[in-house]
Amino acid sequence: MDWKSFTEFFEGDGAVSVRLGRAEGSKVLQICIVVGQKWRPKLEQIDHFFRAMGIDSGRIYAQKYGYTLRVFRISAVQKILAGMLVYSFLKKEQIRAALDYLAGRITGDGLIAIFNHEYDLGKRRRRPPSASVPLRKRDPSHAKGRQN
Repeated sequence: MDWKSFTEFFEGDGAVSVRLGRAEGSKVLQICIVVGQKWRPKLEQIDHFFRAMGIDSGRIYAQKYGYTLRVFRISAVQKILAGMLVYSFLKKEQIRAALDYLAGRITGDGLIAIFNHEYDLGKRRRRPPSASVPLRKRDPSHAKGRQN
């Protein structure tokens, strides 16, 4: 497996998941890489690929209709998104927006607007969360203790 083949798989069976969270009393968006599959060995292959790339890939969870690999760690999410960016076609804007948010280049509201647009274009299955107050720009200090 390489980044190109993983990205092709991700475009069909993966998602950049977003949910509201809190860090140091402020609202932030938590970004997670999610890959679903009915055949667990495929997710184990992806997990092995990530580990070979030096990425702590997260966990595989049993679901009602298969399995899900979820990556929560910020540093791992950033490495995975960066590895896919050049090869992505369908989810390129979502990947770029998530990277920009994690780097502090756009606000949470900006990320939500991009993801909503992607949903309207049919490139996402779910809308991202909505917030009643503007979300502040992603502050790298919020990631303390979760980077490694």
